Amino acid sequence: MIGAVQTVSRPTVVLMIDLQAGFFRSEPLRSLRRGIVNAAGRLLRGGRALSWPVFWVVQSADKMRTGGAELLAGLDVRDEDRRIVKPGYSAFFGTDLDTRLTELERPRRAALAA
Repeated sequence: MIGAVQTVSRPTVVLMIDLQAGFFRSEPLRSLRRGIVNAAGRLLRGGRALSWPVFWVVQSADKMRTGGAELLAGLDVRDEDRRIVKPGYSAFFGTDLDTRLTELERPRRAALAA
C-alpha cells in the first residue's frame, strides 16, 4: 500500500516510479493526484527516517508523447536521491537499476510508489 511504512530488516530501498505530470493529465489519475502525492510523501518521510535510499525512476522526456516529464508538484526530491531515466516501460530493462541495487548489497525489500 502506498504510504505505508513499517519497520523491516535492512537493506530496504524506496522506489518512486513514473510519478510524472504527464501520466496524471487525464482521468482517473488526475483526480487521484493529490492523494498519491500525499501518500508518496508519507512513504518518503518514513523511508528517509529509516535511512532507506530513495530512487526516482522516470520515463525519458522523449518517450512522454505529450510532455509532462517533470515530477509531480509537491514531491520531496532531494539532491542525495538517486535518479534513473528509463528508455521504455520497465524500470530494469535498459537501465542500471539492478547494478545500483547490487551496489547497495542488493536490498531484500523495496517500498514502492508507482
